[in-house]
Amino acid sequence: MSSTDARYIFVRELRCGDAYEASTQRICEEGCDQIVGFVHYRFTLEEEIPVLNVYEIQLESQIQGKG
Repeated sequence: MSSTDARYIFVRELRCGDAYEASTQRICEEGCDQIVGFVHYRFTLEEEIPVLNVYEIQLESQIQGKG
């Protein structure tokens, strides 16, 4: 599925440091922040009503069931 309207959210697992440090200092050490999942979504209009369509959610098995 390819569309210019497609949007993605990538989920990273921090194995060192903390989330605040990673977001403010953009820590990118090799192996420190692996991508463990993503969401593929798109905003569309159906009969002139805005709709959010989620097409795919993928998570690594060690992340599933964490709430």
